[in-house]
Amino acid sequence: MRHNNLLEILSKPEITVCYIKDDEVETLKVILSNCQYLESIRVWCDGEYLNEKDFLEILAKHSSKNFNELRIYYVFDGPSEIFPEELEEFLINWKNRIPRKSLSLLKNIA
Repeated sequence: MRHNNLLEILSKPEITVCYIKDDEVETLKVILSNCQYLESIRVWCDGEYLNEKDFLEILAKHSSKNFNELRIYYVFDGPSEIFPEELEEFLINWKNRIPRKSLSLLKNIA
C-alpha cells in the first residue's frame, strides 16, 4: 500500500511504503514508530525539505525491523549536504540493527 497522508498512515499501521515531502521531523518519528511493517520510504531532502543528516539519524533509531529501502529525492541536481563521515555513521548504526537486513539506498533528482 502507498500512502502520504499522516492520518491515513497512522490508521493503517500495516502499510509498507510511504512518502514524506515536508520537514516535520516529529511526523517522521511518529510514522516510523507506528508503522511496524514499513519496508520503504521515499523522502524529499534539500532546501525546504528534510535535512539528510537528521533524517538518517531518525531512520536508524526509529525504523522497524522490516525496513529495507530508502529513496531520497532532491529538487536540484546539487551536491548532497551530508558528509561522508555522517553517512558512514548511519551505515554503522544500520549494520548493528537486529535483524540485519540489507538496505537499498537510492538517490533521485526531481
